[in-house]
Amino acid sequence: MSDEDKSKQQLIEELQQLRNLHESELLAHKKVEDEVAYLSDLQRILMMIASKYINISLEDVESGIQESLGELGRFVNADRVYIFDYDFKNQICNNTHEWCEEGIEAQINELQGVPIDVIPWWTEAHFKNKTLFIPDVFELSEDDGVRQILEPQDIKSLMTLPMFNNGELIGFLGFDSVKEHHFYTEKEEVLLKVFSDMLVNVTNRKKLTQELIRAKNRAEESDRLKTSFLSNMSHEIRTPMNGILGFAGLLKETEFSDETHNEYLEIIEKSGQRMLNIINDIVTISQIESGQAKVEITDTDINKELSKLYSTYKEDAENKGIDLIFNGDLFTKEIIQTDADKLVSVISNLLSNAVKFTHEGSISFGFHKVNDSLQFYVKDTGEGITPMQRELIFKRFRQGNESLARKHEGAGLGLSISKAYIKLLGGEIWVDSEVGKGSNFYFTLPLSIEVF
Repeated sequence: MSDEDKSKQQLIEELQQLRNLHESELLAHKKVEDEVAYLSDLQRILMMIASKYINISLEDVESGIQESLGELGRFVNADRVYIFDYDFKNQICNNTHEWCEEGIEAQINELQGVPIDVIPWWTEAHFKNKTLFIPDVFELSEDDGVRQILEPQDIKSLMTLPMFNNGELIGFLGFDSVKEHHFYTEKEEVLLKVFSDMLVNVTNRKKLTQELIRAKNRAEESDRLKTSFLSNMSHEIRTPMNGILGFAGLLKETEFSDETHNEYLEIIEKSGQRMLNIINDIVTISQIESGQAKVEITDTDINKELSKLYSTYKEDAENKGIDLIFNGDLFTKEIIQTDADKLVSVISNLLSNAVKFTHEGSISFGFHKVNDSLQFYVKDTGEGITPMQRELIFKRFRQGNESLARKHEGAGLGLSISKAYIKLLGGEIWVDSEVGKGSNFYFTLPLSIEVF
């Protein structure tokens, strides 16, 4: 080959190299342009999701999250996108949301209560706020707990991003690749981390809104109950007051026989006692509400105190034709350390209610030992209590029947006071009842001193 031919050949090769270099630069430039366009589109989608989350209603939060998982899943070419919540108290994690590409099997029902102790390094990475990327599941050890969870789901590769709320790890966002292996760039990771933060914010907003609604409902219910309570108190106080003023006026203006005179005085006395009881109950519940109720622990002879109550209520029961039965020993001392006044108040209230609501049959009361406690009871064969009423009777400002037209008088504070007293003394109170067959009230007191 002549020198001229060699020069031509060399020129051709140099031109080819320049062409290849140019094409390579074009391809690299095109790749950069495509990557920039891809990331720009991803940013646009995230901005749209952020805008949607800002204006989303409480009712649409769940569907909004589900829709956004699908939008991002399709865009980044994932086959499954999901959210898990960590429950460190019970040492489990739960799949709460999931989107799957068409033809990909859902796993959400199978991934509830996943034990954290089988995925220790997975959770540790999230604790350190690290994105977890597994390029090939089958490169994990066969006895690795993570692989044993992922392999049955046909996952080839995945990425999960930890979710933090005020510095506390609460869950993670995950992207599964099932059809083929997939690699996420560092820039994709950064943008998807923004999405995980959005999920935390919108979830917090939902929880806050729900709590505000609950607080508003509680406040409105409290206002309604207190209004109803005050209305009932007004009624309860006016009734005996009218009796006192009315019969006092009659005694003042009219001459009566001694028998009628004494009868009117007795009505005035009973009305005054009724009003005093109402005022005492209101004062007591006010002390309980303000935390000013005090406990005075003394040696208390249970049999002695209950026998006094038996004597007090025996006549009232007999006047209604009811048998009052005290299951105790009048001659044996059963000493415990408790607040005698509060114990007597509770049993007295239960006996008073039993007499009020029992029209035939019997009332029995007493106590027995159960483990480290004494269990007291008052049982009657009276009207009984409906399931709905059982939810109300121990609550403050509530009554089984809140109508002003109810047939039984009373402020309805006795059982709420009793419950508060029993709680102060370290016990519990409850009721078993059936309408038309009577009620059985129980409460416990600890044998050892432990005031609450």
